[in-house]
Amino acid sequence: MKTGVVDWFLWASLENCIDAITQSGVRNLHMAWPPRNNDPNTVHVAGAAVSDGPLRVTAIALNGLEAIEGVLNGDEVAWRRAHDMISSGIDFAASIDCGFVYLPLFGLNMPLTDRALEAAASQLSHALEYSRHHEILIGTENILCAAQNNWLAACLGTDRLRYLVDIYNARTVDRDVPSLVSRIDLPLFNEVHVKDGRDGGLGNCRLGDGDGEVWRTLQELVASSPIDTLVLESDYRHGDERLLQNDLLRLRGRLS
Repeated sequence: MKTGVVDWFLWASLENCIDAITQSGVRNLHMAWPPRNNDPNTVHVAGAAVSDGPLRVTAIALNGLEAIEGVLNGDEVAWRRAHDMISSGIDFAASIDCGFVYLPLFGLNMPLTDRALEAAASQLSHALEYSRHHEILIGTENILCAAQNNWLAACLGTDRLRYLVDIYNARTVDRDVPSLVSRIDLPLFNEVHVKDGRDGGLGNCRLGDGDGEVWRTLQELVASSPIDTLVLESDYRHGDERLLQNDLLRLRGRLS
C-alpha cells in the first residue's frame, strides 16, 4: 500500500517540506488549485519534484471552488470564475502529467438544493469536456447521499468520472463510509483521503485518537475496494514533520 499527503495542510510551504516528505517514504502528493496561499512558486516546486525526484503529483484538488460566493446560485460572474478555475487546474495537471483532477463539493460549493446539485453537475460536465483531449480523469469529493451521487453518475456517465473517498468527511453527517461507498454507482478513484477528527473538527487529531473509527473504516474499504494509496489529510499546519511521521507509523503499523 502506497502513501501520500495533501499539500494544503503541510506545516510549511511545499518547497520547505518536500525533503521531509520524500525521506519519509511518501511518494504521492495531492495539490490544491489555485496553489496554497496563491504562491506561484508552488507550481515550479511541484514541476521540479515530479521531474527530478520520486514524488508524483497524483491529484489536483480544485479547492478554490469552495470560496466562490454564489457559485451554485446562478451568479454569472461566479460561474465564469469557477469555469476558469476548473480549466486552469486541468491545464496545470496536464503540464505536470497528473492524471486526476477533482472538484470538492464543500464550503460555498456544497449543493444543498436540487438546483444547486444541478449546478454542481454542470461544473463536472465542464471539467469532463475540457479534459476530454487529455488523459485526465475527473473526480468528485462530497458528503452527498448515495442517491445524489448516483444521480450524478446517471447524468454524466462513469467513463471518466470517479468518486474520491474520504474516510471521515461523511461521518460529519452521520453516514458510515463503507456502507455509503458500497451503494454508489460511480467508480472509485484508487487513492483515498485518510484523517481522523473529534469535537466537530476535521483532521484535528492524530489517526486513531478521534471518533472516526479509522482503522475499521480503512480495513473494510481496503478489503472491498480497488484502493492502493492512502493519502494523509491530517492538519499539520501548527506542527512540524514529526506529526506526519507519527501518522505514517500508525498507518503502516495497522495495515502492514
